[in-house]
Amino acid sequence: MADKVLHTAPNVRLLASSREALGIGGEVTYRVPSLGLPDMSHLPSIEVLSQYEAVKLFIDRATSAVSNFSVTNENAPALAQICSRLDGIPLAIELAAAKIRVLSVDQIAKRLDDRFRLLTGGSRTALERHQTLRAAIDWSYNLLPPAEQTLYRRLAIFVNGWTLEAAESVCSDASNSSVLRNDDILNLLEQLINKSLVISEEVQNESRYRMLETMRQYANERLVASGESDALRDRHLEYFLNLAETAEPHLTRPEQLEWLAKLDADYENIRLALEWALDKESAEQSLRLCAALGWFWSVRCYWQEGIRWLNSALNIPSQQSKSENVFRVRALYHDAALADALDDVEHMKRSAERSLALAQEVSDKRDIAIARLYAGLALEGPNNYHHALSLVEQSLRDFQEISDVYWESVTYRWLGNIRAIHDKINLDEQTNYELKLARKAGEKKNLADVLVNRAWQLFYFNRLDESRKYAEEADLLFKQIGTNLNYSHSLFAEMAWVRGDYKEARKILMEIRERSYALGDQNTMARINADLGILELEEQDLYRARTYLEGSLASAREVGNKNSIASRLAELGNTSYLEQSMQEFKQNYRESFLLARELGILRKRYVLLFVLYPIYSQKPEKAVQILGALNRSEGESTRPVHPLWKRYYDRAETHTRQVLGNEAFESIFADGQEISLDQALDLALKTVEEM
Repeated sequence: MADKVLHTAPNVRLLASSREALGIGGEVTYRVPSLGLPDMSHLPSIEVLSQYEAVKLFIDRATSAVSNFSVTNENAPALAQICSRLDGIPLAIELAAAKIRVLSVDQIAKRLDDRFRLLTGGSRTALERHQTLRAAIDWSYNLLPPAEQTLYRRLAIFVNGWTLEAAESVCSDASNSSVLRNDDILNLLEQLINKSLVISEEVQNESRYRMLETMRQYANERLVASGESDALRDRHLEYFLNLAETAEPHLTRPEQLEWLAKLDADYENIRLALEWALDKESAEQSLRLCAALGWFWSVRCYWQEGIRWLNSALNIPSQQSKSENVFRVRALYHDAALADALDDVEHMKRSAERSLALAQEVSDKRDIAIARLYAGLALEGPNNYHHALSLVEQSLRDFQEISDVYWESVTYRWLGNIRAIHDKINLDEQTNYELKLARKAGEKKNLADVLVNRAWQLFYFNRLDESRKYAEEADLLFKQIGTNLNYSHSLFAEMAWVRGDYKEARKILMEIRERSYALGDQNTMARINADLGILELEEQDLYRARTYLEGSLASAREVGNKNSIASRLAELGNTSYLEQSMQEFKQNYRESFLLARELGILRKRYVLLFVLYPIYSQKPEKAVQILGALNRSEGESTRPVHPLWKRYYDRAETHTRQVLGNEAFESIFADGQEISLDQALDLALKTVEEM
């Protein structure tokens, strides 16, 4: 009729509203979007919130129902949640607002899981299909031809969208004589888009499709009623398991960004697939999916979530098949890697040892080498140094034999970290070769970690311009990857600190602290708390210094990190000294020195540098002897003193030269150069006890 009218009366213009376009010549389509919604992750003030279209409509209809209704700080989050969960659909928001007569905003929000039962009772004068939310969608659904109804309800299996390939794989039937053939999906999907039941979007040069959540819930009810739900979930699991396993090897190669983006886009679907896999009697599919996602969880810093999925999969009783055990090996070493990121040493050690033992029975050389690497990394402390070193060195040889340059690069970096703790390494040679291997491998996360290592090494040697260059390259890579924890930022904070910009240093450290807290990264948070404590100590804010340092010490004790415990006790020792709490000062240093004896050269030097401050003001001769021992140890070491802590050395030297005179200083200093660091620890402890 519209077509005939337009041809007969050329000056006529038609403005029509419909669920789909008329499809006639000359038609210009404008798709009416849902009402504007606030960002739920960053809710604005009440004044700004009230200007969003969806919120404005809710307030208008709620006020019509209850005249004294108003938005408050208490109900604003729930109101925003209602509008967001109802996808900005005007009818749904009107029906929800009408419930304000009998329910609070908070109660309405909590009942939206059963929105079709809740959202009833529209105007009596409205069309019947507008009196309840279900009736409105029923009307639209019932107008669909049978094939479109089938596809519509099957598409409810997807969460947060899907691709055409996914729809064709999951929603079509295997037989050509069935309801939906693979070749039908594109045409039927187009019809659903035309009828406003599916939304099409372009994401990173690929078309993706989604439903509003309200429409998806309705379609899912229809899917369950059809009896097809379990079969569709099986196909959904199979498809996303295949996607994850296809992506996995690419995550450690130069093309990783493309594959990270694919997993990011479908991560909600992958989570749903994991939930279904965990309901199976056999553990194999859940273990396969967890094994394929291990690197993704590590790169994305989804450590806590990954651990939860892995533990659930690993707790399903084993059926002792070889194929299942191969994936159990991989799941276990990913579990160890994530436990390492969360500083759960016992968990890491347990999973790494189980992975290695099982790998030696069922796995290939690559999986055995990876499992052995994590078993070696789990052996902390000087007593296990040689055992850890031998395990990691064997894994390095294995990766070299099978020409796996990525794992060779990762293992060589970890080997350097182990050796550096005991000062048995040429740092310049180590970091240069690390960089060569990482660039050859082409994987960005490992390369960024290596660049940070190189930047720190140059920072220690006071080559600040070169250090910044490498740190900035690492920063760019971390941003490209999209990781939630950027390790170059710690270096930027210390660079600001060295140049005296305490405000900038504190700002960066606080940002890192917030991110590491959100991720559950106890080790980083403890280290940042320590840095903040020392910074406050330098600025003589003893209350804040103690708060940060005690928090860091508690974290170090919780994970059993002796290096950190020894350092924090020394720092708290100086805090106690400045507070004139001499008994606490002595006790902190007693424990710190006792631990330092068990640890490497670097930790002994660190606690001795800190104790210089309280000693040189009262016992300058003893301080000079310690300076001599530190000077000798630096000559024997491949790593110089950290630029920040070097200032403790310089201040002690300047003060004691002034007090004792150059001649006496040089004589006592020479005596100090004859003693070892352990003897210097004895001297320092005796001196502290006498103070």
